[in-house]
Amino acid sequence: MINLRGLLFPVYDLQSRLGMGDHEHSSSSRILICEVSGHEIGVLVDRVSKVCLLSRAHLEQAPEQLLQNSEMLEAIYKDNQQFIHLLNLEKTLNLEPKRKEVG
Repeated sequence: MINLRGLLFPVYDLQSRLGMGDHEHSSSSRILICEVSGHEIGVLVDRVSKVCLLSRAHLEQAPEQLLQNSEMLEAIYKDNQQFIHLLNLEKTLNLEPKRKEVG
């Protein structure tokens, strides 16, 4: 858990969730704040090299052979010679959609 400006966020270690062992913190480690299925969470990553907006026009469905090996992969972003694999954080972190409160 982290407290960011008075708000509490659970933090998930992405490296651990991907079966890559425990995360060793370094000066380049970062926590990304995300909204996933109505939950605001933190995701611990090794480093962030760039933050950018992606155009939906460049998104492609992941090839079937990749999907067989990982249901965590959502899509692939292609632009020129750059390929970025986009994770489905809901499946990767096993998050259920947040229920709306009644009343």
